[in-house]
Amino acid sequence: MILNKLTLFNADVPPEFALSPAQLASITALKSSFSHETLTPLLPSLVEMILTWPSPKRFPAIDIVRLAAVKTHADVCDMSSGELGVVDIFVEGAEMHEGVMEGRKDVDVNSLLAVRAFVNLFEGEEGKKLMVRDYAKVILSEVDLIVDNVGVGCGQDCYC
Repeated sequence: MILNKLTLFNADVPPEFALSPAQLASITALKSSFSHETLTPLLPSLVEMILTWPSPKRFPAIDIVRLAAVKTHADVCDMSSGELGVVDIFVEGAEMHEGVMEGRKDVDVNSLLAVRAFVNLFEGEEGKKLMVRDYAKVILSEVDLIVDNVGVGCGQDCYC
């Protein structure tokens, strides 16, 4: 289902962000072979989708990378885009920032998948090192997620 959504969404994104027919074929081929060998070459394309596709259309890419974190753990931990590491990619792609998430279902879905990806990432040794290094980013994004979704606030800059 996720791969079908990705195919549908690819037709709707601006042409400069759309996957090429070859990229799309490689990603949809994951239906028959979801392994380290098939996932690793696709990670750069998935990262670009997470960062550039319109927010409501990002969840298939986030979900595929979440699942990839189990099959190709070290490669997902090493993902980057420019100055962004894997944690930054999920935080930015899911828009896990205070005030952004309120009342936006697309951001809620993306954030949930990013949190689930963090769980998968932090299972292995590389992920544990990543968590130690980037724990503040993860914790702050989670706090923003909770605050925006629970709506608990006692003032503009104060949360109870």
